[in-house]
Amino acid sequence: MKSAFYTRLLCRSALLIAAEIVLNRFCSINTMGLKIGVAFLPMALCGALYGPWVGAACYAAADLIGAMLFPTGPYFPGFTFSVAMIGAVFGFTLRGAPDRWETGRERLSAAVRIAAAAVADCGIGLFLNTLWIDMLYGGGYKYWFISRIPQYAIILPACLVLLPAVVKLAGRLRAGEG
Repeated sequence: MKSAFYTRLLCRSALLIAAEIVLNRFCSINTMGLKIGVAFLPMALCGALYGPWVGAACYAAADLIGAMLFPTGPYFPGFTFSVAMIGAVFGFTLRGAPDRWETGRERLSAAVRIAAAAVADCGIGLFLNTLWIDMLYGGGYKYWFISRIPQYAIILPACLVLLPAVVKLAGRLRAGEG
């Protein structure tokens, strides 16, 4: 029975990594210092399904594979560290979140977890990735920080709207595993 779990884990993780690479590299608005897209969704699902360690490993693997196959600039390991942290946050906050919101307590628990995941995702991206961009290109942290605020003003509401669907999907996928 354990081999079936590991096979399912490996197959789903590989599919989610591939989906993240496609969404990140081909289906997002990407300019120097700004990236707007929904590539976080497959990795949020991975974290919700399998927890923080698998979420971190898959997001880091997706970043490394995407950077090797479809580079958009110089590779910098700080970005891989950032996405691994975000994958771990998705696992810590979304794993075990109630997928059925029949009671007020379940709704509150899910809302708090989803809000924490969205804020952490945007916080890591805004503060830490801005540091990496400044280290790579210069220009001053304050300049990059201010120029990236509109990006996260778009991404935060998108996270808050889309992550509940991820939590519900993770619950359905877990329920289907029997």
